[in-house]
Amino acid sequence: MFYQTLTKYKVFIATLSLLNLIFLKIWIFNNLFNINNYFSLRGIDYRISVLNLTIFFSFLLVLLFIIKFFEKKKYFSLLNILYISLLFLAFNSIRASLNLEILSFNSNIKLIFLIILLLIFLIIFYKYNFIAYIEKTYFFVGLAFFPFFLIIIFKLFLYFFTIDKFNKDLFYKDKSANVSFENTSNKPNKVFWIIFDQYDLNVIKNNLDKLNNYKYLSSKSDNYSSFTPYSGETVTAIPSVFIGKKFKNYKLFKKNKKIELMLFEKNNNEGIIYSKENTIFNSLFSQNFNIYLNGWYLPYCDLYVSIYYKCFQSLYGYETTFEYFTLKNYSLFVISKIIPGSDFFIKKFKLKNLYKVTQDGAEFEVAKKNYFQSKKSFFSNLNDPNIDFFFFHSTLPHPPYIYDSKNRVIGDFNDKSLTYLDNLILSDSFLGDLINKLKENRMFESSLIIIHGDTGMGEIAKESNILERVGSTPLLIKKPNQIKAKTLDKIVYSNDLKNIILSVLNN
Repeated sequence: MFYQTLTKYKVFIATLSLLNLIFLKIWIFNNLFNINNYFSLRGIDYRISVLNLTIFFSFLLVLLFIIKFFEKKKYFSLLNILYISLLFLAFNSIRASLNLEILSFNSNIKLIFLIILLLIFLIIFYKYNFIAYIEKTYFFVGLAFFPFFLIIIFKLFLYFFTIDKFNKDLFYKDKSANVSFENTSNKPNKVFWIIFDQYDLNVIKNNLDKLNNYKYLSSKSDNYSSFTPYSGETVTAIPSVFIGKKFKNYKLFKKNKKIELMLFEKNNNEGIIYSKENTIFNSLFSQNFNIYLNGWYLPYCDLYVSIYYKCFQSLYGYETTFEYFTLKNYSLFVISKIIPGSDFFIKKFKLKNLYKVTQDGAEFEVAKKNYFQSKKSFFSNLNDPNIDFFFFHSTLPHPPYIYDSKNRVIGDFNDKSLTYLDNLILSDSFLGDLINKLKENRMFESSLIIIHGDTGMGEIAKESNILERVGSTPLLIKKPNQIKAKTLDKIVYSNDLKNIILSVLNN
């Protein structure tokens, strides 16, 4: 009976199943298999999920109509071409989702090779009369992968009921505290703590002539030449600083409809959930500091909601929300994820109107927004006399590279000449703006300024061990009224920094 039912509806089931495979990259974008991107979102954008399902079933109805039309008109050659095309798109989607770059369509040579391969494939099929096997293959593959479609639907609806809705009000706007604070600052000196993302000391040393503001600040600071991130990834490196523990690993899990981060120290299977408890900000709050937080990647405004005086949150994974797209652009985005080599063709023919729907273009647009919006908030709040402690976790010089330092303008994402050094120079420009603003307000000399990176450069940091990371990122601490540089060679791990900062504040 079950087999007869499958046979009766085999066209519908096979088409549904293969289209599901073709949409695999869209489901991944919807975070059905990788919840890492949720961490900064703290929820999912249901509008994206609903739109994905709407487009999916619209495609399905169109395909079924075409198949029935070809069958009715007995256009069997066209029907076979359609079946071959859907099989090809399905397996290409699997390839792309597995990141098998060797088979990706990202060069002219690969494109020519693909065309030749397809022509040979079609000639063999027609010459040796394999046409009869196309339909059988179509139905076999479709029915075999049908359980995968059921898994996708189950996951989609499970997320609707088990994860909070994305709250756009948490992002890209200054949020005031929901607790009462002292109306005026009672601290004699302002504190400025800047963490640059992927801030590499070796590159800085080799380009000091281009980093005048870093050089100037270094000449008036304690320079920790062996400051060492305990982890090579932001998701563990930043909490190591905040909590003062040697976090090596992490995992993400759902709790109370939110995605939570659990952190693990080396050789310790009992992790702790990342929260405001036991962090340096909790200690500062208990000492009556009015804290301004400005960051990305980690959900600062959500986690520290009862601690900060004011907060601004840039969004990691912003392109996974409908806020990033219009309906038209999102529809184009879905089509681009289905068509093989679409990103390659958009870049090759410089289709600037479609840059936004490519992965590189989306990351570039978000990086620009994150930097400029967070910078605007930071400098506007420097004028607030009630804030004692300014914290800024910058997106720079983390890629994508958005700055053309030669021409001193924001670059184009299609410009492959932009480098890490360009972003590093832009981060130095940020330091210059801060120094000039503090001097303008006669606050520079009296302020405590802390500058360091979460890690060194990207993949180098991730793939290195703790000994290789010694001195991989700088640490500068300019104490109030300090006028001379001091070099400290002792190895200081990221988990030591919490106590160092608290010690300087209390002296």
